[in-house]
Amino acid sequence: MLVFVVLSPVVQLEQLDLRRYVARRRLGKRRRTYVVTLIHRMETLALVGVPVIRFMSLTRADEVARALAAAPPGTPIDLILHVPDGVVVDGEQIAAAMAACSTAVTVVVPHYALGDTAPVLAAAQRVVGGPRTLTDHRETEADEADAELLRQASALLDLYPQPPRRRPALVFVPLPSAQRRDPADRARARR
Repeated sequence: MLVFVVLSPVVQLEQLDLRRYVARRRLGKRRRTYVVTLIHRMETLALVGVPVIRFMSLTRADEVARALAAAPPGTPIDLILHVPDGVVVDGEQIAAAMAACSTAVTVVVPHYALGDTAPVLAAAQRVVGGPRTLTDHRETEADEADAELLRQASALLDLYPQPPRRRPALVFVPLPSAQRRDPADRARARR
């Protein structure tokens, strides 16, 4: 029983990685492209269904560079990019790997590509994004065929739970005692 409890989170993460791999392959088959992802995500480890540990995860730049180099020759590449602001990405290394590719690299930005992604966007032959896509560097384009690509890329992001958005902190500012008084008291205080 103890072995099950200890290995359960590891098995859950492996199953999730397999589902992500299958989803990328399915998208690549539909588009006849090689799909690589650079997605910032929150992972959760659970014991017996109870979340125990949450941690942030991002594919390393050298892994993305290796994946770009491993693309079959002559196959176009789709790089799905989903990075929030403030996340450090080695964009120069990824851009160099994109420049070394013999085929066209399309960067797909379903929601946002902020942080250090400007070199990646600059190295792309084409950047595809929706009307609400946020980027730091380059305008995005989309047509009818790209709308389906954005929908599929957004569906792929569902396999990558996103970090919770932080609520703005509530700030309580006490009013000075003069402002809390009755209007008649304020009039007397002014005299």
